[in-house]
Amino acid sequence: MYTSLHLAYLLFLLTQLYALVVHFPHPSSGSVFTRQLQLLKGLTTSAVLLSWYPIATVSASTSAWASASARSRGSHAYALAATAPAYVCLLGGVALFVWTAYHSGPRNFSIIYGRVTPHFVVQSGPFARIRHPTYVSYVLGWLGALYVCGTLPAVRGEGVQFWLPTGLRVVLLSGCIAGLCRCYADGAKLEEAQFLEGENNVDGETVGVTVKSEYRRYVTRVKSRWIPGVV
Repeated sequence: MYTSLHLAYLLFLLTQLYALVVHFPHPSSGSVFTRQLQLLKGLTTSAVLLSWYPIATVSASTSAWASASARSRGSHAYALAATAPAYVCLLGGVALFVWTAYHSGPRNFSIIYGRVTPHFVVQSGPFARIRHPTYVSYVLGWLGALYVCGTLPAVRGEGVQFWLPTGLRVVLLSGCIAGLCRCYADGAKLEEAQFLEGENNVDGETVGVTVKSEYRRYVTRVKSRWIPGVV
């Protein structure tokens, strides 16, 4: 039986698929870091495979996860509260991505590591608070998936069996997420260098003086890359 947790996780995966296939196309000029792009895709696929089974096997009306938590703590209210971080991260990631996609517009930017020449600066919506909201939305979703995999109790004797021990699964998924964060950080640095330094642009093209100046003012005004007012 499907639960709202399944829906939240599926929506998160769909945003990733939409971003890859539709919103951020592969530019005809190619990628700056081809190997890193393949690594990112491999880490994403691995994270999906590691998190899919535990979340997919959450079942029952409020899920075996909530029921087991309630039994262990003797409180249904605790069980509901225990699931809240997963929903906040998964749905928060989806909401942030949708907000970002609305303001950036489809196919206006390339996939991460694309060899492109920036032509305009987006400063509205989430971009008015942080410089790289797309990557933040991805990290939020993966943290939600990690939370589920790390806190989902083993419901022994009820037919819930995982093909990997929970501890090992969490370690592997954490490693994938850490690798993805590094990839996102490298992508953010590349994109800013393309704006400010004119590095790794399309051959024969240069960033306009107006665009470069506008982005420099934007960076001065919006200092945070990831978390407003923090970093």
